[in-house]
Amino acid sequence: MMSQKESCVLGGTYKDCVKVFACSDLHEFDIEELDPSGADVAILAGDIHECPRGRGDKIRKDDEIKEQVRWVEQHFLPWCGKYPQTQFVVVAGNNDEFARDPSNPLLRLPDHSNVHYLQDSGIELNGLKIWGMPKVKDHNLRDALERMPDDVDILVTHQTPAIKGSYIAGKPEKNMGSKELASVIKNKQPKVCVCGHVHAKEHHPAYIGDTVVMNVALKHKEDFYRPREFIMARNALGGRACIVDIADNMWAESYRPIQVKGKKEKTMSKVKIVRGDITEFRGDAIVNAANERMLGGGGVDGAIHRAAGPELLAECRKVPEVRPGVRCPTGESRITPGGRLIAKWVIHTVGPNCRGGMFAEAPELLANCYRNSLSLAAENGIRKIAFPSISTGVFDFPKDEAAKIAIGVVKDFLVEHPDVEVFFFGRPDTMEYYE
Repeated sequence: MMSQKESCVLGGTYKDCVKVFACSDLHEFDIEELDPSGADVAILAGDIHECPRGRGDKIRKDDEIKEQVRWVEQHFLPWCGKYPQTQFVVVAGNNDEFARDPSNPLLRLPDHSNVHYLQDSGIELNGLKIWGMPKVKDHNLRDALERMPDDVDILVTHQTPAIKGSYIAGKPEKNMGSKELASVIKNKQPKVCVCGHVHAKEHHPAYIGDTVVMNVALKHKEDFYRPREFIMARNALGGRACIVDIADNMWAESYRPIQVKGKKEKTMSKVKIVRGDITEFRGDAIVNAANERMLGGGGVDGAIHRAAGPELLAECRKVPEVRPGVRCPTGESRITPGGRLIAKWVIHTVGPNCRGGMFAEAPELLANCYRNSLSLAAENGIRKIAFPSISTGVFDFPKDEAAKIAIGVVKDFLVEHPDVEVFFFGRPDTMEYYE
């Protein structure tokens, strides 16, 4: 049944809207990091398998295809099953070698599944008419396009249409899109075309006539983008669906990796910036900007304790005091279980208090907060850790200098620990200093 959502855009309010989540080209991306919760329809427009780019023709061996089949069965389908209220639409991309196998698990899904695999075929979900086309070897694009109906609301294809002067299909001076696909879109005018394949520099929607074209590839070089989210109203114009709102919170802006260079070049993109709520971090540990008592407080400290529940406070009380009223001295770190948080661990650290003005030891104490927290992470096998901007709130440490210290310590740490991913969470006015 269609969600009772509302979207107030373009001067009007539309009820019975459908929220759509869309992405493609996962490659090395961990599918568990994608969260389509709240979406009515989730579109995966090809190259869903976690294989490195460029393997293409190299993965046609039977054992490699079987590896992908196992991945679909053991990882992809269980992931879809975690979101039973969402209908998943999948098309195959040029790296999805499982599509070549007669035992393709997506072809033998049970009738009650919420996953719909489209091969030059369509389906109606939540009042939206969706047509899907793969991009695989020997696929006849012209024949497939001729079979596409004239009243499609969303066209899902791994192939990108050619759009002159747009990054959506590659560099403007070297367009990698399909002119044939663009021509059919111009003639049949689906309301939306969701595509991938080309790992474009920019993800802003483009247009072919009245069709909104969205390249939803997750990766461009070392940058990862946010899956696209948009709202469609079923009966907005002349009884047909119409796109009425497009989220403008791409990871290109809020989830941009910092370039980490050094003797371990593979550590590039291991540091990411997130403008969001640290308590919702889906990783191993979050760092709490605590006070020396470790019994909760204001700001990030209070937010983490509220989200973690009384269990976190109980764990903090178990930490022995090093002197009366002090469990964690400034610059040091302590680790406890995370209570009700998604993250398993909370690493508590106390930054320098500069409300009375900067003092000589403050920069080194702040650096020690990051060093000691990362050291605890390494000791406890933590691979994904999230930091707030320590001491830049009520403790009044200058944000620009704090960001330089944090990034410098993290970069040095990642040279020796390239398997760890570090996330910085905070408000936009703080995170701009980390970019």
